[in-house]
Amino acid sequence: MKGVVDPPRRAGPLGAVLMRMLESRPRERPTAAEAARQLTEVAHGTGGGRVGRRRGLWIVVAAVAALVVVAAVGLVVWPQQAASVVASGPAPTLGDPATADPCALLDPELFKQFGKAILETDGGGFERCDVYIESGPDRAVARLQFAAASAVPPPGVPEERDGLVIVRGDPANGECVRTLRLTDGNDVRVSGQLLLGPAPDPCAVADVATDAAVATLARGPVARRPAPFDAQSLATVDACGLLDRATVAKVPGLETVDPDPGFAGWYCDWENVATGVSIVVSYDRDSGLTPEAGRRVRIAGRDAAARPDQDGLGCDLTIVHRSYTPPGESPLDELLIVKVDDPVRAPDPCALGTEVATVAAENLPSRP
Repeated sequence: MKGVVDPPRRAGPLGAVLMRMLESRPRERPTAAEAARQLTEVAHGTGGGRVGRRRGLWIVVAAVAALVVVAAVGLVVWPQQAASVVASGPAPTLGDPATADPCALLDPELFKQFGKAILETDGGGFERCDVYIESGPDRAVARLQFAAASAVPPPGVPEERDGLVIVRGDPANGECVRTLRLTDGNDVRVSGQLLLGPAPDPCAVADVATDAAVATLARGPVARRPAPFDAQSLATVDACGLLDRATVAKVPGLETVDPDPGFAGWYCDWENVATGVSIVVSYDRDSGLTPEAGRRVRIAGRDAAARPDQDGLGCDLTIVHRSYTPPGESPLDELLIVKVDDPVRAPDPCALGTEVATVAAENLPSRP
């Protein structure tokens, strides 16, 4: 994992082949065909040393097992002619983003090794699933989120496995993040995070969640959500459609900026990268308006909160859309969040944001 491999001491003629297969950078490892050729040369005594015929066959069999584990080439088939090795299996995809179930990739039973594991299906955005872990006074969470893949790869060390790329980030501030990059333009972001106390190891939690997600993705399409979203849910609303061009143009610098939609249409932003001015529309789920949401206000006849940025250059508006109660759980609220950032300081940083948020709230589905 650290990129440092001690040379094997008792590998004999297999030493050079093993060192290539143990290369930490996937692109530097031999392909399946190259590995097959090198292993065959060792077995036949033409790769730098002679071995007995029976021992040569055993070496090839053992090396094939190492190839499956180390080279990460998927399913390896070893036909009678050892020079032909085939990697098979379709590349994992999410299918329809709006109906893919993130909790289908996160099994709470796997986290009982760390303590009591509690599945949370309605925390945060619609694209997210959590497993909270309790062990004595210690608290942690395993979190899995779907996201539209960004043009810039996430920081970390990439590896290839089962038709996808896994990027393992370094731990920071009690959190470890793993990103699974799919071929359909989506990412699966997996993390382990400490909430209270020093245990468990957040990277161990993240790796358990990652292994489970990879195994599920490799078996086929992601399971669909157990039930469709309610017709009044924000999950049925395109975030980019809540603001028209005229409203966006009220923010100086965004007159000609087009919307940039996020995963399943549950996120949208308009940004002028030259000036830093932007509008972000997103959805969340929580137990009402928390004190951290800001000063209580009314927007388009709905309960809301406004919170100016500390630098006075922007404002976050949180608007309650509707209340609902998940089966067997406490009541929750779906929240519309509108964030307006402007590098020009204004006397009231929330005045323009409130104007924009009002239009977005007026375009929400009517409540029963």
